[in-house]
Amino acid sequence: EINHPHRDTAGEFALLADFARERGLVLQWSDAVLPSDLAARLTRGEGDIVIADLAPELSADQQLLSSMSMGSYHYAVYGRIGIEARDPTQLEGLRVAITLSSPLWSYLNALAAQVNGLRVVVMPDNTSREKLLAGVASGLYDAVVVTLRPQENLVAKLPRVHSLFALSASTSAVWRFPSA
Repeated sequence: EINHPHRDTAGEFALLADFARERGLVLQWSDAVLPSDLAARLTRGEGDIVIADLAPELSADQQLLSSMSMGSYHYAVYGRIGIEARDPTQLEGLRVAITLSSPLWSYLNALAAQVNGLRVVVMPDNTSREKLLAGVASGLYDAVVVTLRPQENLVAKLPRVHSLFALSASTSAVWRFPSA
């Protein structure tokens, strides 16, 4: 749940468990550090379903089918008050935190090679959004990439933090299946 606060993971797990139980199947969970590892395993036939969020380029993979949407979310960048970046190119000289399992981790690393002084601060997967945002407020880093649902206000109780910009369009929370 910490890694996917924008999804109803408990509900999704219950739905899968009910499906498996009704068909006499046993769920076997497989974890990976990077979502791309899960997608690769799925296309190699090493699993039946991926419930993690995938990077945009993997989401368009023709070898993967998608379930119906279970909600929507988008990635956004939040920063300390006083930082006025309005797009990724304006993150120059900033320390930007992101969890390692985020599908946008590789994008942010590539961006750091193009934007002068942008430093990616990789956080453990079990770091909650609240802790990430608190790190911005306390000055551990300057900005953070997080997911949020429509109409969600993550900084109501953090007066030193504000929304900088959306880093992605609205994306559907879906499960992925192999196409063959």
